Amino acid sequence: MSSAPTPPASGVTTQLAALAARYTGAGDGHLHDWATASARDAAALYVGRESWLRCFALAEGGGVSVARARRNMLERLHDPCGVDDRAGGGGGGK
Repeated sequence: MSSAPTPPASGVTTQLAALAARYTGAGDGHLHDWATASARDAAALYVGRESWLRCFALAEGGGVSVARARRNMLERLHDPCGVDDRAGGGGGGK
């Protein structure tokens, strides 16, 4: 009974280390960090595109202007994924 050879772990580790060195936050952080960076990148892209803002204004409904849609998107840039609960969950406490 022979099993299939497995690739050496050092090759994978080396690739991950190279990736982490090249791209900040690649594989060395928490899911919340990745989600926050991804949401901020997307919101920054949307703020810069007038046609996308028109779509968001239409989707928000109620006669929302493009300027209001841009403002709403800029507000989401501040904390797009909520409070990170790794540090004990923000506020209150003893």
